[in-house]
Amino acid sequence: MSTLKTVFILSMIWILSSAWTQEINKNSITGIWLTSKGECKIQIYERNATYYGKVVWLEEPNDKYGQPLKDLKNPDSKLRDRPTLGIELLKDFQYAGNGRWSNGRIYNPETGKTYHAQIRMSNSNQLDLKGYIAIPALGLTTHWKRIK
Repeated sequence: MSTLKTVFILSMIWILSSAWTQEINKNSITGIWLTSKGECKIQIYERNATYYGKVVWLEEPNDKYGQPLKDLKNPDSKLRDRPTLGIELLKDFQYAGNGRWSNGRIYNPETGKTYHAQIRMSNSNQLDLKGYIAIPALGLTTHWKRIK
């Protein structure tokens, strides 16, 4: 390969990677996201340089009796009567650079369990959320799509 071709290819890679890093910044994560199963929309927002996410829509917001779904499996008995709609599921995420947020936690109201979590945006309209117990490599990743 000629030197000119090599320089051109390396320049294009640098330009494309620069465009990617400019596209994703610490606030790129804010907005409304549809979870991987399409059953829930989460609004992610910034508060004091930390990121949180709360349930703003449920495909099925009511139980079989027509009552709002409640946080029945919460380990704190005082919180079991609160509606699922409005629960803050994502907490304490900090921007780590390069389209990644770390040191967060995710609460699963279906089980009442809270997990460590990290987020990576693969592009401006998709995020990959990984929940884990001890080691991120052993966690589970879900893919969320941005709602425009």
